[in-house]
Amino acid sequence: MSCIGELCSLGIDTIAARTNDIEPRLGAIRYFLNKMVDGKPAFVIDKNKCPTLYKGFVKDYIYMRVAVAGEERYKEKPHKNMASHPMDAFGYGCLELASDRIIKEKSQVKTVDMYNPVMRIFQ
Repeated sequence: MSCIGELCSLGIDTIAARTNDIEPRLGAIRYFLNKMVDGKPAFVIDKNKCPTLYKGFVKDYIYMRVAVAGEERYKEKPHKNMASHPMDAFGYGCLELASDRIIKEKSQVKTVDMYNPVMRIFQ
């Protein structure tokens, strides 16, 4: 049985993620961390109330360095460790919340209601 099937059998309603790709999840996290409301961050991670996630952002969620002579290179995916699991869960949550918001913001067409005397002549 799948993980979702197991959770559903226990009475925990579960839905599948939109994608398991890392880039959309990281993009969703960036969306919330870069969003400002009234000149202040829309999202803040409290060091005391969420220490695991805070440590993940500060030092534990890392990309391993690749041994290449001459330049610094890092792997494309984060290193799996104790911090990667909560960070991945956070990414999935952000992805679920951000997907609809990003699509809505990008699809909004702004109409300009202005008086144009030239167009009045042709009507």
